[in-house]
Amino acid sequence: MIPSLLLFACSGGEKEDSSSLDTGVDIEDTETEDTGENTEDTSGTETDTNTDTDTDDTEETDGPLIGTYRAQSMVQVLHQMTEGEQVSTNIRCLFETDETIQLQEPANYTLTVSPQAGSLIEGDMVHFTEQGEYEVSCSSEPDAISASVQVVGEVLNPMVQTASFAFSEAELALSDVAISNGSADEDLVMAYLRLQMAKEMLPESLSPFRNIPDAFWPSVEALEEAGHGINTDDILLDQWIVETGDIIQQIIALFASMDPVSPDQAQLDLLDTLDGQLQSRVQQMDQMEPSLLGWQNNEVPLNDMVLEPLRLMLIQSTDWHLLQLEGEADEILPPFGLASLTMGMAMKSSLRFRVANQMYGKAIKAIDVMVNNLIAIELLNTLMPPVGNIEVTWFGLSSSTTMISPGYNNSYIEGNGFSEKPGMNVVYFATADWQSTIDAALAGCGTGS
Repeated sequence: MIPSLLLFACSGGEKEDSSSLDTGVDIEDTETEDTGENTEDTSGTETDTNTDTDTDDTEETDGPLIGTYRAQSMVQVLHQMTEGEQVSTNIRCLFETDETIQLQEPANYTLTVSPQAGSLIEGDMVHFTEQGEYEVSCSSEPDAISASVQVVGEVLNPMVQTASFAFSEAELALSDVAISNGSADEDLVMAYLRLQMAKEMLPESLSPFRNIPDAFWPSVEALEEAGHGINTDDILLDQWIVETGDIIQQIIALFASMDPVSPDQAQLDLLDTLDGQLQSRVQQMDQMEPSLLGWQNNEVPLNDMVLEPLRLMLIQSTDWHLLQLEGEADEILPPFGLASLTMGMAMKSSLRFRVANQMYGKAIKAIDVMVNNLIAIELLNTLMPPVGNIEVTWFGLSSSTTMISPGYNNSYIEGNGFSEKPGMNVVYFATADWQSTIDAALAGCGTGS
């Protein structure tokens, strides 16, 4: 379908001819009328008429535009592989009015970050060295909309940054569709391709949980003793997952039934309602603090009922907008102008992807905060394997044979440098020539295995 978009991008000649003809007619008509009137009228009348015209033009051209500044981040979730690592994102600024959306030049705005600690601004780039939640704004206006950025730690799945990047790309691509309206034809083509790429960037899973041995986590008893056991907000999390999943499924079903060329007004009204409900679910996340056990117990429901449907929603709605652009491209003549429906739908979906990204980021932030709290009270040790040399001083076997069965309680190894949690240590005895194999492993491995 891309060739249909490219076809009208090659019609520059028509654009120039049309502009020349229109300008010529206007000049000829104006000059003829003014010349006739000036022959009979006084010069005072002529002066007054020109003054009025100039005043009107000035009011229309120089009057301040009423709109809102919106900051957009290239990615809303940044993943640190090591503590203190610098991670960065690009920020751009939009100015939105009721009828238009304009991309601001970096030289025309100044970024601010809250909180400032742990952040550094360089042009349109923001760097972070500390974990936490940040708000980045491109305007000091009180109604300016900031971009949320979550910086999370190494315990979470590194794929969370890739997933957030895909959501951000979809948000920015649909904004680009609206920005390209009335602009150069190639701008619309680039927005189309960017939207297409956003869908292809999505990872197969959005799960924030890493595949870590169960022994890494504190026991239920240890969590309860430290005051981090199950709490009443865990029930709220259960309800939130079910209700949020239902809203996302309704949005998916709605896009599956809507005609991209001529959607029904009742469907558009329902989409507005569902968007409002989805936004309220993000706000609810700030009002509850489930326990680590609550998040762990809901890992499967969270993935199956919320995160995977979010991924499908991005894929399906992106396909819908691509079809809408392809259908409208056949009707566009340069200089092109998008239909108001296409413009409106693109901006609404851009905001929907922003909200989905915020929801994703807040879920990840909540889990990350829990993990950091457990690290702070030394219920978690993120160093895997333990740092330093591992020394085995004695093998204890329960019989005269050299065979050890998994789970055989009377077999043990004594030494230094192992994790205090047995489940975090793995020991291998291999091959018939076991003595030399073990000697080689203990002399050069140093990994605890």
